[in-house]
Amino acid sequence: MESSPQPSKSRIVQNYLIFALAIILIIFPFYILKSISSAVLFLFLILISVGSSFFFWVNFVPFFPESISGVISTIQTLILSIFRSTKSIYHIQAGKFDNDYFVIQNKPKLGALLIDENSVVIVINNGGKKRVCSPGYQFINTGEQVLHTFDMGFHHFYWGPLETENPFNNHIPDLNLNQIHLRALRVAQTKCQTKDEISVVPSFSIFYDFSSLAGKKQLEEMSLNISNHFFASNINGELQIEINKLIGERVTKIWKVLLKKTNVKQILSPTDQNLSLMNMHLLSINTIINTKIAGDTSDSHILKEFNKLGNIKPLEQWGALNIRVFLNNLWIQQEVP
Repeated sequence: MESSPQPSKSRIVQNYLIFALAIILIIFPFYILKSISSAVLFLFLILISVGSSFFFWVNFVPFFPESISGVISTIQTLILSIFRSTKSIYHIQAGKFDNDYFVIQNKPKLGALLIDENSVVIVINNGGKKRVCSPGYQFINTGEQVLHTFDMGFHHFYWGPLETENPFNNHIPDLNLNQIHLRALRVAQTKCQTKDEISVVPSFSIFYDFSSLAGKKQLEEMSLNISNHFFASNINGELQIEINKLIGERVTKIWKVLLKKTNVKQILSPTDQNLSLMNMHLLSINTIINTKIAGDTSDSHILKEFNKLGNIKPLEQWGALNIRVFLNNLWIQQEVP
């Protein structure tokens, strides 16, 4: 009986090689194609995401960088803010930093500022050149520091004594030295004399804002003008209190000029004529303090006198500034027994 021939070892090895080659030539390419298609699909999704995000930023975000260098600065600032221990991006809201930037002697390096819609920021470089940072996401160049900040929104403050305190009553118990000093400062803000040398102390309520109808260029020029005025007096930092003080001082100066032409009897006598006189004084204050360069006013003779003294400068150069002054109270020296 004959037995069937057994396959040789070489034949078996040959079969295995053919099988392996089939896997390499047929199955593996399908795996490669599948991997490539997944990578292409993943890359395609990334491109769509980045492209849509870029389209959104360019078309809907007003402070998106307008140049390639701005885009590079954006990426650099974001990376630095992640990996650096110091804070690179600062927020300015209502004209104020979100930290005590101005009181720090060794100021941190600023990468960028996020500025709200009513805030204005003035920066200065090592060469003394200033520029205005408008609302939005703004970058700070190397060598620049923030010089001034202020708020262009609506503001209200009181100028003069509080409504509950009589400036001519000096016998007030339970006041410490600090309270007495603050009270004296408030009285000094508005104290003046009439034509017959009687002391009068008014209290004013003052409102102001910056017109939203002004153009961007006009607002930038006015912002630099405000900065230059305070910088010349070595005043840096947040300017809101300083602006309030400046407006209040101008109101007091106008009031003093008007009171020098008025007798105390014209104030004390409760007649329609005298009430009309006080209303005219208040109207004159509002007219003159809002008069700008090349403006016209019915109080031209008073305005001429103020311009000689420089009493309303620099407010006359701040074209977008609107001020309203109201008289809260009025104390007269003769009223105190």
